[in-house]
Amino acid sequence: LPGVGSNMQDHLDLFVIAECTGDHTYDNYAKLHRTAWAGLQYLLLKKGPVASSLFETGGFWYADPTAASPDIQFHLGLGSGIEAGVEKLNNPGVTLNSAFLRPRSRGTVRLKSANPADHPLID
Repeated sequence: LPGVGSNMQDHLDLFVIAECTGDHTYDNYAKLHRTAWAGLQYLLLKKGPVASSLFETGGFWYADPTAASPDIQFHLGLGSGIEAGVEKLNNPGVTLNSAFLRPRSRGTVRLKSANPADHPLID
C-alpha cells in the first residue's frame, strides 16, 4: 500500500525507576493470589488496583522554552517494570516515564522480504 511505513516518527521515552521503602505500589499484585484477589475486587465492587490506569498521575513541560505548547509528557506509575521491555525491580518501585512529544527526525520502515523472520529495513 502506498505510504505505509513512511514518515515514521520515533518518540523518545526515558524511564527512571526507583525502589520504595514500603509496599505502596502495584508490584505485589504480580503474585497469583493477589492477582486473583484484585480481579475479584473489580468484578464484585468495581474497585481495587484493576480499576486503576497504573499510571496514576502525569503532566506536561517544556524542553524548548520558546515552544508554543509543552513538548515533554510525564507519567508516574506505581510499580516497577510496568512498561513492556522494562525489567521489574526485586523490591516495590515506582516508574517515572518522560516522552518527547514532537520528534524532528523522520524515517521509513520497509519489509526486507516476504519472510516474517527477516528484520525490517529502517532508515
